[in-house]
Amino acid sequence: MATKVILLRHGEAKNASDDAERPLSERGTEEIERVAAFIGRMKLNCKEIRHSVKKRAEQTALILAKHIQTEHGCIAVPGLTPNSDPKPVADMLNIEESSVALVGHLPHLSYLAGLLLVKNPDRELIHFTTATAVCLSKQYGLWMIEWIVNPRIIK
Repeated sequence: MATKVILLRHGEAKNASDDAERPLSERGTEEIERVAAFIGRMKLNCKEIRHSVKKRAEQTALILAKHIQTEHGCIAVPGLTPNSDPKPVADMLNIEESSVALVGHLPHLSYLAGLLLVKNPDRELIHFTTATAVCLSKQYGLWMIEWIVNPRIIK
């Protein structure tokens, strides 16, 4: 069975002028609920949901956790912040044998997807609007896109 990784950009966040921690907005919460419910219907199993240390990513991960099976729940990891180097995460995913979900930010998710898919972090292959989820699968050492979903295509 192929190893899968779900890359999920956090939902829309409040403005920093409203709340310095930038939690999810009401719209962001609703969009993530919709995307997470859709993903949940696919009956995916993940070892864990890893998220950045930022509040909006943690909230997004917790919503996703309500809809998919995980062995270890949600775990905050430092390498998923907006400007983190994507190479250590890509290296970890390349040796990972279990499926995982990563909840993060731009530009990190875009760089990570480019690095995994075409070994070039500067290639923007996927437009990660807020609440966009991408499932990549690894077979025979190569990553490919299985599906992409965002709240604008789910009613």
